[in-house]
Amino acid sequence: MKDVDQLDDNLYAINTHLTYVEEDDILKVHIRSFLIKGEKGTVLIDAGGIGTGEQVLALMDELQLPHSDLRLLLLTHAHADHVGAAKVLVDATGCLVAVHRYGARPLRDISLMYWDFMQSFPEQFPTSDKMERMYHAIVDDPVNPDIQFAGDHFKVDFGDVSFVAKSAPGHSFDSTCFYEPNKRWLFTGDSLHGGGLEVEPPCYRNVAMYLDTLERMSNLPVDRLFAAHFPPMEGQEVRDLFDLSFKSVDRIDRVVRDTLMDAAEPLDIADIGKAIAADLEKSFTIQALFTAKAHLEDLEKKGIVAKYGSEAAKYCYLGMEQ
Repeated sequence: MKDVDQLDDNLYAINTHLTYVEEDDILKVHIRSFLIKGEKGTVLIDAGGIGTGEQVLALMDELQLPHSDLRLLLLTHAHADHVGAAKVLVDATGCLVAVHRYGARPLRDISLMYWDFMQSFPEQFPTSDKMERMYHAIVDDPVNPDIQFAGDHFKVDFGDVSFVAKSAPGHSFDSTCFYEPNKRWLFTGDSLHGGGLEVEPPCYRNVAMYLDTLERMSNLPVDRLFAAHFPPMEGQEVRDLFDLSFKSVDRIDRVVRDTLMDAAEPLDIADIGKAIAADLEKSFTIQALFTAKAHLEDLEKKGIVAKYGSEAAKYCYLGMEQ
């Protein structure tokens, strides 16, 4: 089947390529969802974007699985490119939807996903009707989650495969990895960012939370790792991703400190975001602003950086390098 990769006997990666064009703006998203066929039913990890539902159902038809065999949709977090086809799949299969409790409300009101992500920095990325249309070209209708979990207190058993939720905040507060302990598989969504995506810098909202996630996930015995925006990895590739993720946090921290130290005048968050993107040879995107804000807040708590103002805040280095 086109855009489906069989990764193991009963494991399939579904690749959804979304493109939306309006005037001179192009939105392109490549997202992976993962279908696992267990002895006691089928599980889908993440619901991709609009179009993913049709891909999942076509794959089940090809595998001669009744649509009702999809028992559970596990969501790594409530961002549009991970939940876009949830409602389509619920309607077609009757599957249950499970998400961290922090992601439940955005699932019920998808406008919150837009405001939480695209409008976190209105000074740099002001809203517009076109921006809203482009964002909503990814996600379908809202859905009410059946299962809301917190921390690591959620496990499901499908006979030959089972999944344990691993709280993994950083990229978002509801981010979750799903671990299969017998096969030593780890499904990470957007919880690990390595050195960033092809054109985007790493994207996380809290440095301490992200580092804690990296530490805990790296200590799991993992043979194969399946992320939403990276190719599947195994063996040393997994260790290399964790190593690069840790190193990228240190590198970005150094860039933020050095940029503020070298500045002749106070800088705003866009200045810092652009410095991060330039150092990593990535584009200046909203992802850079989330990471810039995370590092600035971390340094402010440590007394290394001072923040002046609110909406269009300026930041200064205090000269108390630790």
